[in-house]
Formats: sequence, structure tokens, C-alpha cells
Amino acid sequence: MRYLTVCISCTVRVRDLGSRIWTSPNRSGCDEPLQQFVTSQFKISNFLATKCDRTSAAIMNEIFCSVEAERIGYRGYGMLLAEIGTPPGTDVNRESLQAAMEADWSISRYDILPDRIVVYMWSKPGGTKLNFKFKPRYAINAKTPASTVYDYYNPEANAVVAPLSFAVK
Repeated sequence: MRYLTVCISCTVRVRDLGSRIWTSPNRSGCDEPLQQFVTSQFKISNFLATKCDRTSAAIMNEIFCSVEAERIGYRGYGMLLAEIGTPPGTDVNRESLQAAMEADWSISRYDILPDRIVVYMWSKPGGTKLNFKFKPRYAINAKTPASTVYDYYNPEANAVVAPLSFAVK
């Protein structure tokens, strides 16, 4: 089991959205005692949120999704990979991903796989947000694979979002 040591006074904010924790990168002048937290209780190094406008749709109706990925404790370097699960049998709109890439310098490239979209992004303060859309090609009642974000050189530093269920008729 791994532990994170933080100073309670230096903690800027603790929020229960995805079990995120933010800490001040600078402890200078702080003499508060340090406390330990078990890292399995908090997603410390990376954060991922995925949301779609609906999970029920008709065949070939567009579904809009938004993704937010962030390295907590941004240090100004490194690449993150976000694997965003998509339902089986969908056509991902490449133009929406291309527009997201052109709008945000931190998105380096993307790959569309049969069950997910892999987005390569440089970490930046405040994280990276992108929107994309897809169309289901046939009727399904299925879940996406779990979505995950991880550090390119340290895949153990990851955050996972539970699969989404989609019903297409």
C-alpha cells in the first residue's frame, strides 16, 4: 500500500469529485506536522472525468461527450494518455476531435480504436478539456470499456472512470 504525505495547512482544497486532492506545491514557511493518507483512497496523480449528453439514443443520432483530464501537482512536463471508452459499433466524428486538437495546444494527437479513443496530451495547469461526438451504427444495450488516464512514463499513476451504459434503439 502506498501513502501520500501532505501538510493539512498546505492543502488548498479537497473535493469529492473523482476523489481529487490538490496540494500547494510550495511548503516554504510551513511548519505544520505532516499527515499520511492511503493513496488508494484518493486519486492523487491524475484526474479524469467523462460525461455524455445522453446514454439513450436512436440509431445514427449524435451523442456529444466531454472529457477532462489533468495531472494533479502539475510540474510543467510530461505526456498523459487518456483512453476514453466508446460503445461498440460507433462512428466517432473525426472532425470534432480535430477541432479539439486545433483549439488546444496540449492535445498532441489521437487514435480511434474500435472500443476507445486514445488521446495523447501534454500536461498543463488546469488540465485539458475536449469535446467529441459519435453516432451509434446499430441497436445496442452495452457498456463502454472503463476510461483511464495515465502518465506515459509511469502507467501506475492513473485514474479510472467506470464504464458508461448505453441503450440505442
